[in-house]
Amino acid sequence: MTPWFPLVLSCALLAGAPDFKEEANRSLAAGDWARLQALAEAQTALAPRDADAHLLLGVALANQGRSAEAIAAFRTAGGLAPDQVQPWYNLCLVGAQAMQRSLAAEGLDEVAKRNDGVALKLMRLAPVEDILGANLPATEVEPKDVKVRYQPPAPRYPTDSQGRRTEGTVLVMVVHDREGRVIRAQAISGPEALCPTAEAYAACWRFFPIPKESAAERFAFLLTMPFRLR
Repeated sequence: MTPWFPLVLSCALLAGAPDFKEEANRSLAAGDWARLQALAEAQTALAPRDADAHLLLGVALANQGRSAEAIAAFRTAGGLAPDQVQPWYNLCLVGAQAMQRSLAAEGLDEVAKRNDGVALKLMRLAPVEDILGANLPATEVEPKDVKVRYQPPAPRYPTDSQGRRTEGTVLVMVVHDREGRVIRAQAISGPEALCPTAEAYAACWRFFPIPKESAAERFAFLLTMPFRLR
């Protein structure tokens, strides 16, 4: 099976004995998942609270098609390292790969709590994008008709844009699912340098669920984000 986690794992090996890290890196490079599993299991036995070892165990299991065990390993890693994005990122990918929408959504939610930029990138990945239904038709509504459950704190002004005195208003097309989760956030107008920040910010909003009596599966509306320097 083709590995799906190389970018996530580029920053995962931060702890553990040097021999474990060296051997694990070799196994990752070779795609030797059975060997990586054995190494990770040995490390978790020696150091049960080594979050990276549990993360690597999950990767090894996932790449061998053992999704249920991989999910447990990723959740353990996430519990041991609350600030880490990687376990939840991988959980989302496993859920999407297994066509388990609720699991993919759980992983995405946890990523969004920790890093809005990574959440935005994740929701644009296939098969995550497909299972979330981000590209399916949505019912357009007015912003005033959308009920906000959670609005994240305003993002920091992009450093480069601040230095260049870039101002303007970005319009972001936001699509949320029946549960109120953002599944698409795409800037459609505004200064190009400000668009990534606006999109990442929009990805972290949460809305109240679409009423059960509604036939709509997704709501789409335009979120207006002004950027003004003081």
